[in-house]
Amino acid sequence: MNAKAEILYSWLFIFLLVLVRCNNHGLLDKIENPGSTGKTGSGSGNGSAAIYLFRTNTTFNGDLATAGGTPGNARAGSDSLCSTARGGITFPDNSCMNVRAFISISAADEIQDMPANYGVPVMKPIQSLTGVLVDSDWANLLTQPIAPSGLAAAGVMPVSTYWWSFSNSSNGTFDGTNNCTNGTVSTSVPGRRGFSDSNILAWMTDDLSGCNVLPAYVLCLCY
Repeated sequence: MNAKAEILYSWLFIFLLVLVRCNNHGLLDKIENPGSTGKTGSGSGNGSAAIYLFRTNTTFNGDLATAGGTPGNARAGSDSLCSTARGGITFPDNSCMNVRAFISISAADEIQDMPANYGVPVMKPIQSLTGVLVDSDWANLLTQPIAPSGLAAAGVMPVSTYWWSFSNSSNGTFDGTNNCTNGTVSTSVPGRRGFSDSNILAWMTDDLSGCNVLPAYVLCLCY
């Protein structure tokens, strides 16, 4: 091996060592994925500075699975309805990329479990599309009256309207009885709904309706 080849191999070896050290510190991931923090989980989260609360453009009966194009799967269906609505919205911080329906679908997929299930950040404020503070963080959103006098006052929903929650109370647990059969049927089976003009602890549970009687909005998160 001549001297030039030895120098070249030496530099190549040093370069590989640098790459290994960078990857150990997450730097290589940032080089390959600019703008990404390389972190996941339910802590402060990535993306926008706030969690934005918004609604679907129209109302739906209790069979959210079929309405969203995924018969039998209300999580996928309701998330799809929210993704469609998000496409026409410009948020105060439009870097939010994750969209989920704010709804309890089953005992394993409750509103209160969304940080663990879907990485919803727990320390960020929750705001409306116009920047009105709905609550200071995830825990307060589920354990106390929301900051404005209701979602209508925050500009999230029209006055005197409803949204499907399928939840027992403001702590976001699944209502195992009143859930439109996990959001998959449109019959006289009842479904739990929240009310736009309420900010009390039962703001998620103010109404009980047959799943084929009065259509309601789907509430959504972008984070």
